[in-house]
Amino acid sequence: MRRSLKWQLSIPIMLWTFLVLLIINLLTVWELRADHLKASEANRMNQIKMYAEQIDNQFSIHKQAVETYGRIISNIYSSNTDIRTNIDALTKIMIENHDPNVFGYWFAANSLYTGQGPFVAWYGVKNGKLMTYYEIADLDPSRVENQDNPNFVYYWGPQKSGKTTISEVYQDQTLQENIISISTPIYDNNHLLMGVAGLDIALDQLQNIMNRIELNMDGYTLLTTSNGNHAFTPSYPFVNDQENIIINSDADFQAIYANIRDTKELIQNVNFRGEPTYFFSTVLPYSQWKIVSIISEKDLIKGYYTTFKITIYLNILLLVLSFFINVWWINHKAVLPLNQLIRESNKTLQPNDDYSVLPKTNNEITQLVTVVNEMNNKLIQNLDLENKLKRISSLHTVGEMAASISHEIRNPLTTIRGFLQILRNKQEYQTDRVYFDTMIEEVTRANNIITEYLSLAQDKYSELTLQDLNGIIRTIHPLMQANANANNQSVLLQLEAIPLIYLDDKEIRQLLHNLIRNGLESMNEGGVLTIRTYTKNAYVVLSIQDQGTGIPPEIIKQLGTPFMTTKETGTGLGLPVCYNIAKRHNAVIQVDTSSEGTTFHIHFPIIKQSSSP
Repeated sequence: MRRSLKWQLSIPIMLWTFLVLLIINLLTVWELRADHLKASEANRMNQIKMYAEQIDNQFSIHKQAVETYGRIISNIYSSNTDIRTNIDALTKIMIENHDPNVFGYWFAANSLYTGQGPFVAWYGVKNGKLMTYYEIADLDPSRVENQDNPNFVYYWGPQKSGKTTISEVYQDQTLQENIISISTPIYDNNHLLMGVAGLDIALDQLQNIMNRIELNMDGYTLLTTSNGNHAFTPSYPFVNDQENIIINSDADFQAIYANIRDTKELIQNVNFRGEPTYFFSTVLPYSQWKIVSIISEKDLIKGYYTTFKITIYLNILLLVLSFFINVWWINHKAVLPLNQLIRESNKTLQPNDDYSVLPKTNNEITQLVTVVNEMNNKLIQNLDLENKLKRISSLHTVGEMAASISHEIRNPLTTIRGFLQILRNKQEYQTDRVYFDTMIEEVTRANNIITEYLSLAQDKYSELTLQDLNGIIRTIHPLMQANANANNQSVLLQLEAIPLIYLDDKEIRQLLHNLIRNGLESMNEGGVLTIRTYTKNAYVVLSIQDQGTGIPPEIIKQLGTPFMTTKETGTGLGLPVCYNIAKRHNAVIQVDTSSEGTTFHIHFPIIKQSSSP
């Protein structure tokens, strides 16, 4: 029986393909496992560092709050007016406006200071109710015999160190609560201790944070204090007494923990409880506490086994597809499909400026490649021209619309501003002048925004003078950081030494506000927006980088087109304003984007001043 040519060729090709894939998989399986393990280690450590930063940020925020509380108490002492009553009232106000993670605010006076005697003010919130358990003479933590008592570490810790401190976990003898205190000493002008102010964090508040960590991570997590003592862990099955988890663990854990305690950051793989186990630890920079994560190796790389199974299935699928593709290719001649593709390509090929094929043969494929490349180039040119025309038309439309309504908007704004200025100067409103100033500034800002939108439609001459770009950025940085704080984000400055360049101060501020606002809105909570300046060739480069999800390719070429926006509440006018400002400064905007974020580079030319004869 005669066998057909397609089977005679296809079966050997499939067998050879299977053999090659088998050899490749056998050679790479362990290397892939090692790479996956390394990536899993790095990812786990990054998770630990992220949660460490969250906990440390809470401590840092509490530190700022308690130091502010202490400064106010110092001012009360300076006023020398009904000190105890005012401090008691202040403490109550602080807890009424408290962070949900704060258990209570307190002040303990130094009873020996100017003979003021013992005095403690404490207010807290529990189960949503305001409470206080201290009376004036209930307690005197400032007594010398209490300085080595662990129950009074909240007072003597900052007194001994002379600075704000975070206490070990201790049990408040009056409240019968296990708490952590962040406290700061308060001195008079002669550096005499007036007392110690602080806030308490109950362990159940800390438990909420740690529980969130364990919900998002496999394994077990421990939190230890700066002295290496156990602070908290949500669940750990190797000991019975959760309050003394480190002390009551066996010798194996004690040896591992000794290494963790002496190392700032650690990734350690040991045989623990009969199976390979990873220990990760990192220090919290501000508090010097540590977060420790324990996970078995099999749980750490469980994603590898899933990937391995998927690889096997894909190889099988690849073999099957290769077989049918080979059968189809041999059963059909190459010339007829290629000739058909040449005819259809002239009708359906879409433009792509990243697509270019170099012919390597001298047959019909060469002809096809030449046609495809020529067509792609022509379509790119036409599309670019179309986008430019669309942008020009849109800018003109926006300008005409802004010009037509600006008069109707500015007249009411002028009236509002005038009346605000009149009311501001009236004697009965002198105590509210700061509010009138704020409203006047906002009206002025609205007027400026109208002016910027008008610039989209008319040839506007920027008032270019030699300016320090770094100085402008530093001026607006506090405002931008305040906006970022609302979503637990941050604005990082990396400003290099750059020469003075010709800028319009107001326009550059507008450009920065627009790009920074876009960057912050594109990021999730905890994101970092980086602003850089540096010189490159004959340009000063302003770089604004976010950690968002990037800009889709279909949107990139439309950037700068008015009313084009991906936001539900966006106007689509921010970037057109930025492009117009850049154009008036002879600057060029370049955009780099990926799934890890987007960076706007604005290149300002450096114009050297001619030296006078």
